[in-house]
Amino acid sequence: MIQKFITSWSGGKDSCYAMILACNTGAEPVGLLSMMEENDDYSRSHRLSSSLLSAQAERLNLPLFFGHAAWKGYEEEYIKQLIKARNQTGANAVVFGDIDLQGHRDWAERICSLPEVTMQPLFPLWESERRIIVERMIKAGQKAMIVSCNSGLGKSFLGRTLDKQTLTDIENAGADVCGEHGEYHTFVFDCERFSSPVAIHLGECHKVLLETPSSTSDHYWYIDVAPTA
Repeated sequence: MIQKFITSWSGGKDSCYAMILACNTGAEPVGLLSMMEENDDYSRSHRLSSSLLSAQAERLNLPLFFGHAAWKGYEEEYIKQLIKARNQTGANAVVFGDIDLQGHRDWAERICSLPEVTMQPLFPLWESERRIIVERMIKAGQKAMIVSCNSGLGKSFLGRTLDKQTLTDIENAGADVCGEHGEYHTFVFDCERFSSPVAIHLGECHKVLLETPSSTSDHYWYIDVAPTA
């Protein structure tokens, strides 16, 4: 049976490349699911607007499902929207962009195994060597820009497109090259499955105190990004 899948979609490099690899196995993408702030029009962590995420979905010709929740209600809302996406698209699988954080995989597998969900979790990037997998993304033509980063990397990394020099600079700054521990987040503005690139405008940079699921916090830098008309 051909797998029809929903991608757990952040708008960043990992979820996008995981979707592409799943497609390369013959599976069929039928939708995207993005989680947003509880009372805001921006995604969690990446802080991408719904208009940016919608621009990506339009270029993939896929429906996009939004969930809105604080961290406290995140899981309940995620399950609700996943069931909605499954019922509307006929999906039987979910693609996740996790690489090697076991706790993330355990959560995804538990969610997908719930009786009310019953979908197969797929992890196309799992246990890939971190630098190699990002280099493969770049080689495949995926273009991703750093749109947020922690205080360890700092403001100077905002707006930079991922390439080999940027990867080296990230490593030299003492951060994980893949950003697996939240050191930075990206927005994919072009890839092999987009019908056309997403034209974007960069605005001001902001430093904010970001709450995490573990109830700790860290200062993060964000750059305002908007699709151009």
